[in-house]
Amino acid sequence: MLHWLFTFSRFAIAPFVFLAIKSSNFLSLYLLGYAILSDFLDGYFARLLGQTSIIGAILDGFADKFLIYFSLLGLIVKNHSMNGVWILTSIWLARDLILTVLWLLGKNSFQSIYFGKIYTALQFFTIAVLLASDLFGYKIPKYCTNFLIFTFFLLGAITIKKYYKYLMCH
Repeated sequence: MLHWLFTFSRFAIAPFVFLAIKSSNFLSLYLLGYAILSDFLDGYFARLLGQTSIIGAILDGFADKFLIYFSLLGLIVKNHSMNGVWILTSIWLARDLILTVLWLLGKNSFQSIYFGKIYTALQFFTIAVLLASDLFGYKIPKYCTNFLIFTFFLLGAITIKKYYKYLMCH
């Protein structure tokens, strides 16, 4: 049951992350750090205790997305002209919507995909970098933003392809 607490805590802190980002509070970095750690611990304890489940995997993914989009919304509300945030948000949202539709059109099976885990880890890392750069007043160079956009587009396409292939084969 410990892993469920980690999952639900990410749902619970998402609005506080939004408020902390919006108000330029360093608490936002700590909350985001907790979310990243809790995401790892959630899966670790579920596997360690032999309590993995389909519903747990689904809720874990939704908790991640909930937190990611609250964080992005906070960054957009606070600094709507921040380099690349709108583009990254669009890519991330499009990928998540396509995966959701594929999942709903599939056989209602669910499996965590390795590229999905990498993608989520990179999302959290990117949000942490964007947040830290905003809090410390550092402007991210355009080439870095372009690299992130390209990386997320590529990883998103790979994830969608792999998920589609998985659904069609099972």
